[in-house]
Amino acid sequence: MSESDELSEINGVKPLLRLADGETYTVDSQTSSSKYTIKRTYDHFYCTCPGWRINGGPVNARTCKHLKATMGEKYEWERVEAKNPGVQKPLVVKGGYEKSKKGGVKGKGVKKEEEDDGSTESSSSSSSSSSSSGSDEGEEEDVEMSFSDLDDMDTEQLAIEKDMMERRMERINALLRAARAKGKKKASRKEVRTARAAQAAKDAKAAKVKEQAKAKRTITGQVPRNKPWEDEEEEDEEEDGDAEPPQPPNSKMRPQLLLAEKWDPEKGIDPSGWWMSEKLDGVRAYWNGTTFLSREGNKFYAPEWFTKKFPKDITLDGELTCGRGKFIDTVSIVKTVNAGDRWKFRVEYHVFDVPSMGNKKFEQRQEYLKKLLAERRIKWVKYVEQTEVEDKDHVLEELEKITEQGGEGLMLREPESVYVQKRSKTCLKVKTFHDAEAKVVGHEEGKGRNEGRCGALKCEMMDGTGKKFKVGTGLDDNTRKNPPKVGTVITYRYFELTKDGVPRFPSFLRVFKGH
Repeated sequence: MSESDELSEINGVKPLLRLADGETYTVDSQTSSSKYTIKRTYDHFYCTCPGWRINGGPVNARTCKHLKATMGEKYEWERVEAKNPGVQKPLVVKGGYEKSKKGGVKGKGVKKEEEDDGSTESSSSSSSSSSSSGSDEGEEEDVEMSFSDLDDMDTEQLAIEKDMMERRMERINALLRAARAKGKKKASRKEVRTARAAQAAKDAKAAKVKEQAKAKRTITGQVPRNKPWEDEEEEDEEEDGDAEPPQPPNSKMRPQLLLAEKWDPEKGIDPSGWWMSEKLDGVRAYWNGTTFLSREGNKFYAPEWFTKKFPKDITLDGELTCGRGKFIDTVSIVKTVNAGDRWKFRVEYHVFDVPSMGNKKFEQRQEYLKKLLAERRIKWVKYVEQTEVEDKDHVLEELEKITEQGGEGLMLREPESVYVQKRSKTCLKVKTFHDAEAKVVGHEEGKGRNEGRCGALKCEMMDGTGKKFKVGTGLDDNTRKNPPKVGTVITYRYFELTKDGVPRFPSFLRVFKGH
């Protein structure tokens, strides 16, 4: 940490241990022989213990007893309070007083905290032994982690999550086998009738839920009159009759978005006459007329001034982004509560479609969108320019140009297409990957269907950094049975480098020539 680092000191409190971005620190469990890893990632710390994972909330406003013991109880309280004010229990400080979210003190007669910079373990165990002394709120309540939380994790964190899930499933399966073995005794007629009735009720409920889910995907209510997405001509209505009705503004349902297929330059369609735009390096954001939602229906915490002039009677589809190559920065800001100041001059909303006009042709929706944004004149809202494709070479040339400028890739849209609320070949993504060489330094045992053979190659980058990573994708059955030996150089493909400088989405291609 440098003195300019936002985590070097918070409200006059410094951490007991300083970690630079990407640096790790190993701690012992206070209740078992397990070891956990604490890591600094950008503006927050994470711990591999279960307590950190289930604490819930924004990833930069989570803590656990190991972080409190390592960084200091006071420091962790100030750090979490700065990122997500008002959600913690008051901090027990020396003398039996509590620090409230307003920064004052209140209450007396509370158990005295043993504060000693050198004996952090005792202070941590003291705080965890009594709920009235400010125990870890998240460890008391099992808050389920959402899928969107995975977006904020690097490859190391995802590997830890995967391992934890596999071990949990093994335990669940073992308990189920034991329960079934124990319950093999012959059931009475009454028990059989009860079980059959319960199963019938369960099946009926499942069928009802399935029908409701189907209705949610297709039934979206009446479309108000005189709105921009209303059909103007009967022949348009006939042409687009197969499309699902668009979701109306202010719907509380999870957004049903148009998702892209991949375009294969060699075997894919001829894109001549299609519309081409840059694939943005941000997070997909659906404006439902009231707020921003992710693909999973999770809310993005945009400040009020950001959306004040947004339309309330239509829906928009676009991406929130801080610019090319700043995906991590974007995620850190938009998923953090009360990060309004960080949105200023950094986050922009790039709009590329109007889902509530979904039954209209693509070109009609684009004309309406351009006119709308020109009238609103919101500085941080941008129209995603569409260029008509001349031929396949035009796409490849533009892809090379965008990639050299640090862009992620391209999007192709079929002319006159409607906005379908599912994955569709009317929308294609064009991305480029990089090739590189790495040295095999070990093999990871496979699990599940790959048990008894290689699950992944442990590799070392050959760019002089010596950084380690794993390649588990791209290995066929023969390669898994006879993996490249340690010391062999392989060629792999990857999308980009993470903030820690390791390949993102590495995939095995072949053994490097000469090995």
